[in-house]
Amino acid sequence: MELFGIKNCNTVKKAQDWLKLNKIDFNFIDVKKDLTSEHLNQWFQNLPSDLNPLMFVNQRGITWRNLADSDKQLINSNKGIIELILQKPSLMKRPVLVGNKNVVLLGYDEEKYQKEFT
Repeated sequence: MELFGIKNCNTVKKAQDWLKLNKIDFNFIDVKKDLTSEHLNQWFQNLPSDLNPLMFVNQRGITWRNLADSDKQLINSNKGIIELILQKPSLMKRPVLVGNKNVVLLGYDEEKYQKEFT
């Protein structure tokens, strides 16, 4: 498993703690340093049915609120979403839990983590 996130994000820390407590091995990938367009393209090609690329953009955070309207228009396409997230990684909803290069879970919800791993 790979856990994509930002080191100092409280939600990412909760996910890390849950995975450690439940003895699930994972590698942490800091999206500010190591996220690539290849990651995002791979994820978007094989998303679970309950997810879509737009869900990867945190439209409730301060990064979104501070974006120019012209940048916000980029979310109209997968290519634009990828471009926007790569320019501003803190805009990405996190954490992203990935297994076999495919997204398993987006965000942290203890019930969903419990369901996924039991």
